[in-house]
Amino acid sequence: MFILTAMGFMKENLLAQAPKDNPLKKMVIDYDEFSDRTTYQDSTSPSTVDDNGIYLSIFAHDHKKKPAFISLKIRYYADKWLFIQSYSFSIDGERYSFTPIKVFRDNDEQIWERSADVLDANIYKIVKAIIKSKTAKIRFNGTESIDDREITDEEKQAMKNVLDAYKELGGDFSFIAK
Repeated sequence: MFILTAMGFMKENLLAQAPKDNPLKKMVIDYDEFSDRTTYQDSTSPSTVDDNGIYLSIFAHDHKKKPAFISLKIRYYADKWLFIQSYSFSIDGERYSFTPIKVFRDNDEQIWERSADVLDANIYKIVKAIIKSKTAKIRFNGTESIDDREITDEEKQAMKNVLDAYKELGGDFSFIAK
């Protein structure tokens, strides 16, 4: 499944010629002609702010022909404010954490708190542990409250699919060594 815009014809032809098991065939692909940027994310990842989720997105500047970076996106959607400051993970009994650069907040009848952080060595380590895990949980640490939820097998598979697509696109994993 994929969404094509603007340069869609070219991308459609590339995907049509790709082998059946090509990881790009599992992506939603969106091109923004104003920024000359293409975004890739797994077709099962949230597409609106009205969803909870943890997932990866690839960003590519089309004039460079290679993906620029991968972003870990985390969304909290509920009826109570947490004022998220950080995230903790319990992954097969091991503990990890990180503090997002910025958390965006909004509300109407429900509350949205979300972040998007470029993968660095620490976040990549967490993502790889999540993908390989039997059980993985995330804790949203806020100044007002906390909230825990299990990371689903579908979310784990979606993260793996995006890392595979990044590799297929010629993405640079040198950030892992930093």
